[in-house]
Amino acid sequence: MAGLITLLPLILRVDLYFDDLERAMDGRLSWVHVGRPGADILVEWLNFARPATAVSPLYTLLTIAVLSDVGVVCAGAYGVRSPLWTALASLPLMAQPYALQALSYGFDSLFMAVSLACAVTAVLLVNLNCNWRVVGGAWILQL
Repeated sequence: MAGLITLLPLILRVDLYFDDLERAMDGRLSWVHVGRPGADILVEWLNFARPATAVSPLYTLLTIAVLSDVGVVCAGAYGVRSPLWTALASLPLMAQPYALQALSYGFDSLFMAVSLACAVTAVLLVNLNCNWRVVGGAWILQL
């Protein structure tokens, strides 16, 4: 709820960036032109083929869920048990300038949140246990 309340203005009214407008109008993904061919393949697979479909604000709502889960896991890893403090601890993942800008991209927000979740999970795993399998798993999460 804290993330939803924080990001509600972004969900209700945010202008699409130029590349999001292009994707929403003609369905072209075009991430391959900026060096991210894996993004084209992943979004095409998740979208059940081409053309890309604008499903705003679905990606933003899923992003809030992903980042809230990361906040809950982080709070639990550090022994925070209070729901209020857990909610407040998860807000910096969403309510800071870089995250707000990243979440305003209609097509990219979920993938940016998942990459952040992978990075935080990798840190928590290595912090929990530092054997070679955990470090290998953390390395894969970073990729």
